[in-house]
Amino acid sequence: MFSPEELEGKAQEYIDFCTEESRPTRVGLFRFMGFKTKQSFFDYMKDPDYKEVLEESLFMIEGQYEQQLANGRGDAGLVFALKQYGWNDKQQIEHSEKVTDTGEHEW
Repeated sequence: MFSPEELEGKAQEYIDFCTEESRPTRVGLFRFMGFKTKQSFFDYMKDPDYKEVLEESLFMIEGQYEQQLANGRGDAGLVFALKQYGWNDKQQIEHSEKVTDTGEHEW
């Protein structure tokens, strides 16, 4: 397997390799780095020597997805991919109201 520094280079090489027709994906990244399964990638992330560089490589893919979204490409596939990174498309509104007991009513 590659050293952490070599994997960092492979991640950037993969991003550079991708085109408009062949956008970067997590699985594409895993394969480009030489991993045979997703599990083997995540197993390597448990090693402190590899953890930071592998997290950064995932962050690079997330950044590519976010850039596509910013460029107006918000199809369901892209939205689903970003949800795998913890994004959500729900709007949450918090509402609070202060109620003061004036003593006029018996509760």
